[in-house]
Amino acid sequence: MMAESFRAAFVTLGHTAEIFFVQFPHHYSLYFMKLANRFSFDRSMLRWWHAYKKFSARAYEEKIQSWKPDLVLMIGFNGMDATSMRRVVSESKASVAYYIIADPLVTGKSDVLYLDHLVACSHLFFQCSESMPTMRLISDAHCEELVVPADPMIFKLIPNTERDIDILMVGHFSSTSTSTVTKLYLLNCLCKGGLSVSIAGSGASQAIKNPLFPELSRAKILFDRSISSEELNMLHNRAKIVLATGHLRDKGAPHPRVIEAALSGAFALADNQPEIKTMFSNAIPICVTVEDFADKAVYYLANSAERESMAKVAQEIASKKYTYTQAAKQIVQTVFLA
Repeated sequence: MMAESFRAAFVTLGHTAEIFFVQFPHHYSLYFMKLANRFSFDRSMLRWWHAYKKFSARAYEEKIQSWKPDLVLMIGFNGMDATSMRRVVSESKASVAYYIIADPLVTGKSDVLYLDHLVACSHLFFQCSESMPTMRLISDAHCEELVVPADPMIFKLIPNTERDIDILMVGHFSSTSTSTVTKLYLLNCLCKGGLSVSIAGSGASQAIKNPLFPELSRAKILFDRSISSEELNMLHNRAKIVLATGHLRDKGAPHPRVIEAALSGAFALADNQPEIKTMFSNAIPICVTVEDFADKAVYYLANSAERESMAKVAQEIASKKYTYTQAAKQIVQTVFLA
């Protein structure tokens, strides 16, 4: 979805943009899509498939070879081998930028090729500015912070939608990571306080059975699977409060859920993510403990006018500063005008 949203944003700015599946060796890229078509697709893959199924493998390769870009923007291509990476850099003869979502030195521990890719780039855009000093040790690329944006074509206010969910948390609850356990601990605390909590995401049904968090059995499961962006937007529109907690691997960077909730017109409570205060001022309250989450949830559930006013301010800020169009504009200005 991120690649498609960036493509649309560059087109909006008057540029021509294409998505190529180069996370697989070039001559297998379209074949893989045809093979995968026999199996279930999520919505983003289905969108890409409809866009590219008209090509034969030969035509697809010819299109790649004839495409002479001014900028190659790479997103999530850590499966690409180093040889293919060098081919992209040498053959395109263009600026190569990489948008880094998580700390590359953490991710690089499980995928050393990832670091090879970054060294070859002329520009590095970071979700989290705290990773930039360490990257400068191994790369002389231009480094710049770029907050993870959200797509206003997907995340938007749906008029006349009843807010029938008191407190919502969406995520992946099937792992045993520190991030997941922290979320479950928070939800357990809210349920224990008698608050109405709804959860959606893979592993939800197993999470509420976890004996370490006995109060979670009170939570309502909306979806026990991964959900589409459109479904997420609808849930945001139904929720009075969205819990937007961060991921430890992203350090101080704001969680994408914060931007998505804001664009959807939802009121969000965030944990102590340092940049949220700078980005949204007082429109998104910061909670420093689970007890603080519970206290603020009780307060804002009881004060709907104040809650809705703050959500409106957050939506206005997000729509002006944190969309894919704004991110694409920053990339173009940095690469070509700086």
